[in-house]
Amino acid sequence: MSHNLIFSAIARLLVLIVVCISFSTSVIAQNSQTLSSLDEEEEIDEIEEASGLLDNEDDEELEIQLTEKGKQSHQQDWLSFLIAAGRLSYRHEWAYHTAEPERIVINRSSLRLQWEKLLLPGHFLLFDWKMAYNAAYDRLEYPREIEQRYRFQEQTREFYLQSSFENISYKLGKQIIVWGEADGAEVTDVISPRDLSEFLFIPLEDARIGQVMLTTEYYQGSEQWMLILNPDPKVNRFARPGHEYALPSMTDQPGIMVKEENKPVGSLVNMEIGIRWKKTIEQSDLSLMAADLIADTPVYRFEHINDQGLPVLQPEYFRFQMLGAAANLTEGNFLWKGELAGKFRRVFQRSDFLKKNALIERNVIDTALGLEYDANGAYLIIIEISNQHLLNWTRKINSFRRDEGNLYASISKNFLHETLKPQYTLLHQIQDQETVHQFETVYEINDQWSSTFKGTYFDSHQKNSSLGFFQNRHRISIDIEAHF
Repeated sequence: MSHNLIFSAIARLLVLIVVCISFSTSVIAQNSQTLSSLDEEEEIDEIEEASGLLDNEDDEELEIQLTEKGKQSHQQDWLSFLIAAGRLSYRHEWAYHTAEPERIVINRSSLRLQWEKLLLPGHFLLFDWKMAYNAAYDRLEYPREIEQRYRFQEQTREFYLQSSFENISYKLGKQIIVWGEADGAEVTDVISPRDLSEFLFIPLEDARIGQVMLTTEYYQGSEQWMLILNPDPKVNRFARPGHEYALPSMTDQPGIMVKEENKPVGSLVNMEIGIRWKKTIEQSDLSLMAADLIADTPVYRFEHINDQGLPVLQPEYFRFQMLGAAANLTEGNFLWKGELAGKFRRVFQRSDFLKKNALIERNVIDTALGLEYDANGAYLIIIEISNQHLLNWTRKINSFRRDEGNLYASISKNFLHETLKPQYTLLHQIQDQETVHQFETVYEINDQWSSTFKGTYFDSHQKNSSLGFFQNRHRISIDIEAHF
């Protein structure tokens, strides 16, 4: 049985337990209140009753009653312990395409369980699970494979045990690792793959995919060392052909047969290793990172011509190495931040991919610079610019330019005692001069309920550009979320 099946089975069992517990919360709370509100007179009555039992019945009967009462109290303590550590969230998302074809593309209800608790001194358990049902597939016509894959989904995002001993800690289990400083670029944040099945409509904090790994952190003064061992690496999740947000791929090419992806499987051979040193200097942080990883996106290797005369391509994931640095500096209301990474032996597709040895290795330099201005909580401005540069670039590399630059900016402001927060976000592709505009307003109704309205517009006029596929994917969406 694979790690995913094991974690899925454990997740369902834990969810069933917690949901049952949630239904009994009110009863437990009522019983606890009744027990705690006994005044002195009631306690005296209980003592007198117990004394009567001593006079009129055997001592064994009193002992049985006291034992049963102790068991009930113990069970109530455990139930209260489980309930207090958990958080149940309900969310409904509705999204509508405003351009042809105009239709509802998301009508999804989801339930998320987050449970974290300090079990014993130095031992911490975290569990994060989510399931969702998209009712849009009940009305829209999609290929059967797409309906079965995306109508109902469930996943265990994180599930790990952390143990700490003095200045060292260990985490074992499914984890999400975040490196780097940039909000709008992937420079050194290369450990956790991402769910890109709905493009940028999935927020980054929800898009990261957990992996079963062992991490160790060592603290010494203002310094921190992190070691990551990942024997079961995952890759980016893209939408399948036929999905609303499926990107063009080799499978769309006529006259070509593409085999199933040769995704990495759990083994020591596929082990990913990462190490990071981080130091805090007054109000600034400096990080140095090194990692040996498997690429999150496949390239296609030509294998042979089949009996039907069709070329056969095999999607594969190749290893690469990264050396990186990240830093931030706080000056008053300003936060300056930057990242630099060298990615070595990256494998790219040649334009003439229907030939033997149609793959080519190149080194890549990724950079990002940005600043944040926080006006004491009144409003927040973020501006970042990033670039990917291919060394020894050649025109024979398919779909990759020598430089790929992006500008990311956002501005947000709080109103109504920080319960209403409108935000505008811009993502601009420099070479193609194309832009994504996103307007978002979050309203905190109360401590439990919140709502979000979002509108996204793609300013793209080139069919074959990086954003060209989404030029008619403008949409508006409404989210309602509740926490219990």
